[in-house]
Amino acid sequence: MNFDDLLNDIEQLIKLPLKAITETTADITILSIDRKSGRYVVKSEDSKRELKRNIRELEAIYLALTKDGYCNVEQALQGSFTSRHQPETIFANLPYIQYFKFERRKHLVLREGDFHSLGVTQELPSREQRQIRRTLAFNKNFSIGLLASELDETLANLDNEIRSLHIKQPGFLVDTNIRNVLENLTKINQSIQSATVSFGGSNSEGNDSSTDLARDVDFDMSDLVDLSSLTGVDDGSELDSEEGFDDELENEEDDSELIVPNIRRQTPTLYALYQRLTYEEIEIQPDYQRKDRIWKDEKKSKLIESILMGLPLPIFYFGERKNDNWVVIDGLQRITTVQDFMMGDFPLKLDKDSPVYEANGKFFTDFDRKLTRLINEFEITAYVIEMEEEPKDSGNVNQFIIELFHRINTYGVKLSEQEIRSAINFGSSVFYLKFLASSSTFIAATNNTVNPKRQKDLKVCLSGLAFLIFGYKNFRSSKYDDFLNKTMNWINSQNFQKITNENDEVDYKSESPAIVSLTSRFESSLNYNLELFGESAFKKNRNQNRKEPVSKTLFEVLVTLFANINEKQKEIIREKKDKFIDCLYDAIQNDSKEYAEWMSPVYQNSDRGLHYALSTSTGKKVTINYRFEAIMNILEETTGCIINIQPIAH
Repeated sequence: MNFDDLLNDIEQLIKLPLKAITETTADITILSIDRKSGRYVVKSEDSKRELKRNIRELEAIYLALTKDGYCNVEQALQGSFTSRHQPETIFANLPYIQYFKFERRKHLVLREGDFHSLGVTQELPSREQRQIRRTLAFNKNFSIGLLASELDETLANLDNEIRSLHIKQPGFLVDTNIRNVLENLTKINQSIQSATVSFGGSNSEGNDSSTDLARDVDFDMSDLVDLSSLTGVDDGSELDSEEGFDDELENEEDDSELIVPNIRRQTPTLYALYQRLTYEEIEIQPDYQRKDRIWKDEKKSKLIESILMGLPLPIFYFGERKNDNWVVIDGLQRITTVQDFMMGDFPLKLDKDSPVYEANGKFFTDFDRKLTRLINEFEITAYVIEMEEEPKDSGNVNQFIIELFHRINTYGVKLSEQEIRSAINFGSSVFYLKFLASSSTFIAATNNTVNPKRQKDLKVCLSGLAFLIFGYKNFRSSKYDDFLNKTMNWINSQNFQKITNENDEVDYKSESPAIVSLTSRFESSLNYNLELFGESAFKKNRNQNRKEPVSKTLFEVLVTLFANINEKQKEIIREKKDKFIDCLYDAIQNDSKEYAEWMSPVYQNSDRGLHYALSTSTGKKVTINYRFEAIMNILEETTGCIINIQPIAH
């Protein structure tokens, strides 16, 4: 059963009265499910109120159930949604879901097959409850760290034994699957090791924080959630809460469809790809070539060996720009490995039992005519997808490309949202963001907290620049991601000159008045924020002992505000900074509602304030407007300064 199958079953519950599994909870009715908008609507029988909820919460519960076979809904949602009762009730009324109680909490259990009728609930039989409680009690004492250690040791012993047998009887692995079995076990071990935190011995120096560990290039957590403790950035949550929204605001959502672009299948030779790379007709971003994304020589050699043996490679995916340049969607490591080998950057390291062992130890330049032809004439299978340089009025071709980035990454590490954004909008904007993010001004203002891994630093800079360029009142995008893409497109449209710097690296400079002004105001604002807040700059909690992550939403507001003040206002704020800062943090900590009015009556009546606007549904116009207005009003009330934001793009 996949998630779509689950939604099909839930749709059969529409209009049926659904009984809750908690006696004190009111029954509900599902009124509608809209997969396109990602919402479903329920009505609670006690209040008769219609509530809009996010389908993603159903998916979170589904994933927890399929992962472990059981789940507690509150834990599955991890506090992302304000109430567990409605989704819990929906799942409990499915015929293959039963429930039980463990440690005073209700849990759902996923059965194989139907155990009761659709639209009714059923408790797990007593005998099976005893069994699952024993399992849960065992899981509480289960140590993944101990398992990881034992598995690592066992795998090492197994590998040594196989190597020993291979020495005694060369070639015995050829007709067996032992190599594949060992490779699968190694992957399982790597997955478990990645999910296990392990520190060195007692002589290790200092007490590295998780953020410091993440900066270690060998510490790769990209398969896990981008935790703020690792990235140094608190992005807030872009998920919606359960309550409905104003129709007026909801209608501003983008109703553009996902357009499937022109896709063609090609079979270019490796020599043709090499020529494209030589003439920079395939865009390779240096930022992707960090140590955590570079293959070791052994893995590179395995790829070249496969090519020499004539084995087919996994499909490549490219996006094609209007100028015929290609963007690598999937296959980056394979294509750069081939390029490196053909350029003579490394020799092959092959096992003695390799069918092409004659190539062992050789560089590409050492190959004879036969081996050279095997490389040059080898054909790959590629799908080339047309890209749009600018979004269309209706539909979004590049959204299709973005979906591919998310869904397919055969050999590589999952890309972050900003890495995908940089690939789609590759150009001067990427180099400009890198320039700002690596500057001493940005690093000092953010207390060296933002982890540059996965381009988190670029995303933070981009979020601040977006509101400097367009202003918060002009936020019209249905998705925050579209707003950031629009910003990168605007930067790309400015006049930049491609130059080679003193380190013989490609760089960009601009004499565009807009870019000069943008850079000056951005850096001036960073310096002023650092002067006012010190190490607490852009953080929702101040004076913390631990390394508090930078709040991206607070960064957006404060950078924009202080980039739009004059010298006289700076002096006034300096004199009254204690009053301003105390008031600001009091308003954040107490989720104050007194400094701004919500654009939406639903939000206005829902007892939400500044902390909510900085932390939840952060990519919506309603929360963006509220946090800007609230902090501007706090500044005016405490210092008397009225900020007039002048967007650079207008």
